[in-house]
Amino acid sequence: MKRLFLGMAIAGGIIVFLGLVVLGSTLWHPEETETRTLGMLLTAFGAMAVSVPLYLEARRIQSALNKSKQDLKRKGASRCAACGEDVASFLCTSHSIGLCLKCIPDHHDPARCLYKPVLQRNSASSRGAKAHSWR
Repeated sequence: MKRLFLGMAIAGGIIVFLGLVVLGSTLWHPEETETRTLGMLLTAFGAMAVSVPLYLEARRIQSALNKSKQDLKRKGASRCAACGEDVASFLCTSHSIGLCLKCIPDHHDPARCLYKPVLQRNSASSRGAKAHSWR
């Protein structure tokens, strides 16, 4: 699918270039309206051929991102304690609360707060369990 999108984008770029060449050829001959119309048609069609695969690829990435967010919600990922909207990315170790990236500046107290990434905390606990499993 990616090769098809890439091929369509490259073909669209070539068509845009050809349209601009045709438009350039009518620069000094204003009476050639059919040629100018053909140049505008090629340029517009080429631009459309470039934009369609870019749009489809962006929609595919967006749906994959939404799916990953839904998977995190289903797995019981902790929510931000301040806003409750986003998934908590960091854990304030002094207060023992999870915070998203947007809420850290509001919560931050340099004298008391220390942050740890949530993913690191989970992986560290699993590493600790594996390290002591041989005993």
